Amino acid sequence: MLDKARAYDLIDQMRVAVPDQVFQASEVVEHRDGTLIEAQEEANRILADARQRSEAMLASGPEVKDAEARAQEILRRADEEAERRRQEAEDEATRRVAEAARSASYQLEEADKYAIELMRKLEQQLGSYVDNVRGSIDQLEEKQS
Repeated sequence: MLDKARAYDLIDQMRVAVPDQVFQASEVVEHRDGTLIEAQEEANRILADARQRSEAMLASGPEVKDAEARAQEILRRADEEAERRRQEAEDEATRRVAEAARSASYQLEEADKYAIELMRKLEQQLGSYVDNVRGSIDQLEEKQS
């Protein structure tokens, strides 16, 4: 059996030793937490760097260059098509303006011809009226004489 004094002595040693071990355990946990945080930060940096490198590799890869070339070709064709359609619209507008000018000119010529025809008929009628008026004047003058 243990002696009481010896038991108290062991208990006192344990009391003194336990806080020191708890402190050491606490330091180990803090050190472990710091190490985990550092490891997580390093992992995040590595992932970010890997993403950046893969994006750079993809951006400079032949697939991207081919896609850019195809996009440029599509844009070039679209520009050509737009220019072709613009030119067609301009040509159509020019054609319609010329057609309208010809039509207006023809209508003016026809209106002038009609006006000349009406004036000639009026001239003939007025000539007839003048002849009738002269004849009437001549008759009246003969009666008076």
